[in-house]
Amino acid sequence: MSESREYIDGPRAEFAAAVERMKEELAVCRQARSEADLAARHFQAIFDECPLSLWEVDVSAVKERFKALRQSGVQDFRSFFDNHREEVTRCARLARIVDMNKASLDMFGAMSKDQLYEVGRVYAGPTWQAFKNTLATHAQGGTLGDLETMYRDLQGSTRHILLQWSEIPDQREDRVLVSILDITERKRVEQAVQRAKEEWEFTFDAVPDLVAIIDNDYRICRANKAMAARLGMTAQEVVGRFCHDLVHGSDRPPDYCPHLAYLKDGLEHTREVLEERLGGHYMVTVSPVYDSEGGLIGSVHVARDVTETKKSEQEREALIRDLQISKEELERLSLTDGLTGVFNRRYLEAGLEGEWRRAGRENCPLSLVMLDIDFFKLYNDTYGHPAGDECLRRVALVVNDALRRPGDFVARYGGEEFVCVLPRTDSTGAMEVAEILRTRVSDLNIAHSSSPVLDCVTISLGLATVAPGANASIQGLIAAADGALYAAKRAGRNRSRAASERPPNF
Repeated sequence: MSESREYIDGPRAEFAAAVERMKEELAVCRQARSEADLAARHFQAIFDECPLSLWEVDVSAVKERFKALRQSGVQDFRSFFDNHREEVTRCARLARIVDMNKASLDMFGAMSKDQLYEVGRVYAGPTWQAFKNTLATHAQGGTLGDLETMYRDLQGSTRHILLQWSEIPDQREDRVLVSILDITERKRVEQAVQRAKEEWEFTFDAVPDLVAIIDNDYRICRANKAMAARLGMTAQEVVGRFCHDLVHGSDRPPDYCPHLAYLKDGLEHTREVLEERLGGHYMVTVSPVYDSEGGLIGSVHVARDVTETKKSEQEREALIRDLQISKEELERLSLTDGLTGVFNRRYLEAGLEGEWRRAGRENCPLSLVMLDIDFFKLYNDTYGHPAGDECLRRVALVVNDALRRPGDFVARYGGEEFVCVLPRTDSTGAMEVAEILRTRVSDLNIAHSSSPVLDCVTISLGLATVAPGANASIQGLIAAADGALYAAKRAGRNRSRAASERPPNF
């Protein structure tokens, strides 16, 4: 009997112990599931609040298609996609967007995720070639790296974006996380810097004078084409050579070297020197170059050949004035309006002051033409401020191109107003210039459906002229041109008007 009892109680005890173990394992599972749910909620919160645009894409169906293609004999997917565009489209449509965060809505201007899902379904990839290459890389088992490309948001604006692809290991399906960084502003700045660099390079090499940048050890860091050609070398061959070796054929700079004087006091020096290796007399100007912390790091040498003009002191003084004008011209390049590219108001004030003094010295007239885009506010209201900015740029460009004489210049006065300064120009000549400007702007044929004047952008112009005398001021000249501009507006716009009363003579 006792043996039977033991036969029954033994399994019961084992069963009870197994039940206890199951309860413990169930508790552990529940705890793990709770922790997993909490982690998932935390991940989702981080995903949603991330300031970077994130898209989670299910690519399991794409991988199945890749598998089927490989089984059919396709091995080189990049070559295959190059010749089967429709297959790329099919693979692209197999990708399913699983989720996207709030930053994606803001970046692409969507009101809801459903709206953005539609964009994802319709738009196969960032760009066709880039997306094709990404699919091919993924199919070949390669690492999904960074991709810089372009996109259009829901408002139709083009954006430069940087995509970073990474796979998300998942027990249920294969997924890819796509992070999108808007680099539109960075690209704009890079392009602006590149344009500025190209313009500087063009200007540097286009200068007919011999120009070189020299460090404090007398080594040439850069030389323009004119300098290299005069030395019988290429610009690349000149770099790194000692200037006194190339120019003077000596192992040290001569005592009259302006660069030597610059190193002593850090100031600009101009000297007339005889450069036998360069074949004549040169007026050499050495200007200091500073680093971002204000330290002297070298100088810019500008050498102008004055051999033929050294016959008289008068010619020599004229050349010195030309050098000063060239220096002022280089400074003027930095005083431009950021939107339109023409000179800004700061330069207008300085340039007009200089021309005012010149007119008094040379006993010649000075004219001012002030112009305003007609109904520009209506243009902005109709087409938007980006279009308004482009309109300003185009008007400024055509006005600047029309001023062909040396000394003439245009500056943005404010808003849609521009001022043209015309030295040595009487009122008749100024009116001719004004009419040329008015006609050329109208010929641009920029649509302006809201204008009561014409169906294209037009300008109104006012001009004023001063002649030698004793009682005049720059402010009076500006006021006269401004009054003439408003007279043109009152007369119906799209016309030019001269000041009804000339300002007092100098």
